[in-house]
Amino acid sequence: MLVKFFAERGEVVRERSKETMCLLDFYKLDDPAAEKGEYAECAPQVQGISPGWVDQYYKVLPGQPLDVTGLPAGTYYLISTANPERRLLERAPDNNAAWVSFQLTREPGSPPRLALLGTPRAIQRGCAAPRASPTGTAPTGSNHPRSRASSV
Repeated sequence: MLVKFFAERGEVVRERSKETMCLLDFYKLDDPAAEKGEYAECAPQVQGISPGWVDQYYKVLPGQPLDVTGLPAGTYYLISTANPERRLLERAPDNNAAWVSFQLTREPGSPPRLALLGTPRAIQRGCAAPRASPTGTAPTGSNHPRSRASSV
């Protein structure tokens, strides 16, 4: 899993891999095109995440925390992409990204606070996840979260 934080202006401010222990359909995204979930348990031979579904882990498990150290208060977009290196066999590798926006606030003497600004959304089918351009800014367009922020 590849996770990227984009600042409101579009630049990538953090990027890292995230650990996965078991692939299963944990909950369905707000995506009318999402199929019925097929993977309800961590079977030793067959695991997966159905299109339009999310595999979620408890935040205190190893490899799950996302570091916001040094990031200023503001609005951010988290984009996660499953199987970015195409190591796993898939029916449709073009539906592996989802995004959510959140507000990071900081108050003196308190830990940073994150507030979701909506529910996670799938990146449109047939569109690749936004990637940083050579200038370091994310492209805009219909599949970029900034272009749909009002619908979150």
